[in-house]
Amino acid sequence: MAVKTTSKTKTTAKAKPEKLTAPSEVVAEVVALRDVLTKKDIVARAVEISGVKKKDARPSVEAALQVVLAALAEGNEVNVPPYGKIRIVKEKAIKGGKMITAKIRVNDGSASIPADAPLAETEE
Repeated sequence: MAVKTTSKTKTTAKAKPEKLTAPSEVVAEVVALRDVLTKKDIVARAVEISGVKKKDARPSVEAALQVVLAALAEGNEVNVPPYGKIRIVKEKAIKGGKMITAKIRVNDGSASIPADAPLAETEE
């Protein structure tokens, strides 16, 4: 009787394809996430700076934001010396409103109002 022998050969796992890499001239810039300043944060900072109560500061802050945003929506430039200037660069009508692209020039702080200066003129 003849015995049939077989030789086992090792099977190698299929090689995984190499990961595709971007050409060397393509450089991706990683942009760090930025903090978001909310209306709540703005009110809290205004309370801290002015020393007034939160319930007194909120209407004034909301009114100021409304004035600035309405002016921009109407296409006006906003100039608040010594802090800076907001200028509309492009507008586009979108569903539910419009998209406004603006340039904001912020002063370097050398001309800013000192922290201990009064916020408003005193009434006489």
